[in-house]
This record gives sequence, C-alpha cells and structure tokens, in this order.
Amino acid sequence: MKKVKYFIYAVLIFGIFSGGVNAASLSVSASTKSAVVGNTISITVSASGAAGWEYCLNYDSSVFSFVSSNSDKGGTCLQTGSTLIGYSKVTFKFKAIKSGSSNFSLRNAVMYGDDGNAITSNKGNVTVSARTQAEIQASYSDNANLKELGVEGFEITPGFSQAELEYSLEVENNVTSVNIYATKAQANASVSGAGYKELSEGMNKFEIVVTAQKGNKKTYVVNINRKELDPIHVTVGDKKMTVVRKADALTAPTYYEATTAIIDGTEVPALKSEITGYTLVGLKDEEGLINFYRYEDKD
Repeated sequence: MKKVKYFIYAVLIFGIFSGGVNAASLSVSASTKSAVVGNTISITVSASGAAGWEYCLNYDSSVFSFVSSNSDKGGTCLQTGSTLIGYSKVTFKFKAIKSGSSNFSLRNAVMYGDDGNAITSNKGNVTVSARTQAEIQASYSDNANLKELGVEGFEITPGFSQAELEYSLEVENNVTSVNIYATKAQANASVSGAGYKELSEGMNKFEIVVTAQKGNKKTYVVNINRKELDPIHVTVGDKKMTVVRKADALTAPTYYEATTAIIDGTEVPALKSEITGYTLVGLKDEEGLINFYRYEDKD
C-alpha cells in the first residue's frame, strides 16, 4: 500500500528589498536527525534573498504527525496565490509516531523578487529517522573491556590483556603515589577508578571499573605493594600479618585513645580503652586490609 503524504503550506512575505534579489533560498533544518518515538521534533524552514515566497512542506505522515507551527496558516496546504505576512522563518512541530524515516522537503516552492516575478531559488530538505527507546537501547554496546591499563613509569604483572582482570606491582618505600592509566576499548563506555593514587605502606588495592553503554560492568584490579621499612611480621592463626606502624592509618573506635605497644622490641602505635581494659594494635593482611587485634604484653 502506498504511503499517504501530507503537505503543510505557508506563503511568506518578509520586508521589501531594495535593488535586485540574488541567491534566493529556502532552507530546511531539523532539531535532530534521530528522533525517539513518542517525542516531538522541530522542522524549520527559513527563507532568504527574496521579497516573498510560498511552499508546501512535504513529509511522511505514517512516521511523523503534525502538531503545530508558529504560522497561523502552517497547518493547511493553501492554494497558490494566498499570502501570509511576516514569516521569514516557520518552525513546525512533529511527533514521531513509529519507527522509520521521513524526508522533509518542499513542494510547490516559489520565491518572488520585489517586482512580484518568480526568481530562481535553492530549495533544501532534511531526512529524520525515528526509533523506539527499546530499539535504541538494543543498539547499545555491551563492550566493557579496557584497551590499555598500566601504572605510569612501572610495569604491571602480568602484562595487560583484556581478559586478565587482576595485576600486581611492587614499589620502593619512597614511592608515595602513582598514576594509574586506563583506556576504554569502546568510545561510549565509561571508566572510573583510574588516575593519581596515594600509596600507604604495604598492599594497596585499586579497582578500575568499566561501564559499557548498555550498563554492564567489568572490574580490573591493580594491587600495588609499597615496601615497608623494617616491617614487623606476626602470625595470627594461619595468617601472616604485618604490624601497622603509622598511627594515622588507625582510626580509633569509640572509647579508645592513642597509646603505644612493644612488639619484637619495637615501639608501635596502639589504641587503649580504660573502659574495656584492652589495648589494640593494627595488623594488615596480605591483601592490604587492616583490622584491630588485642595486644597482650607478655614478657
């Protein structure tokens, strides 16, 4: 079945130009060339280089429905010879009603010089497509890969691969910060967690999260071990732990105050409560997580 075409007509006269009229044109532009079904778009017809003009706006009514225009005659295709004063630019509103595309073009377009005679003019057109929100989302990429990952000035282990999700690096104690760089594999994805990072002594775990355009995520992990000066190792159960030797790495629980303790003949920061009578020290596991453990002074 052939598509039914509707036409919108406007006869526009704008001012009186002195002298000859040159480079007359009727341009057609759209507020967007990719509409969402259910939303409204604007089609604007602009006239220049003439004393008067008339035209019909042609479009596919099975894809877009006419809503309104800023011309009081814009909704009707008038007979040639009718006139409408004062509109050098007419904006038509259309609603996308189904998926498809429509070419917005001009029919029966004529431009006139100030002597009333028709003159040669350029006539524009624009094509606008329409898709449902579901169709748009179905076209989104689910690529949540990185194209590149590393630490500036250092080499991570193993070497980067899109399928490898966890990496490690050990730096000297005097390295207090690093720059983690990450480049997404797909332009419409987003990356968080990269950039300049402060390093505490011991293990530091950084997660770089890639979010695909479709919303699915992939997490890459970079473990950076900053060597400690004269580390004190202890064993709790079957776990090898390292004593936290920087007081600012310990956040005191309620009713606990800063103090010190002696471990392996070395003074280390600790927390003590007069209420519980306990003294706590901070121990860091092999993954860099710090927890408090009760300290007992045994000679």
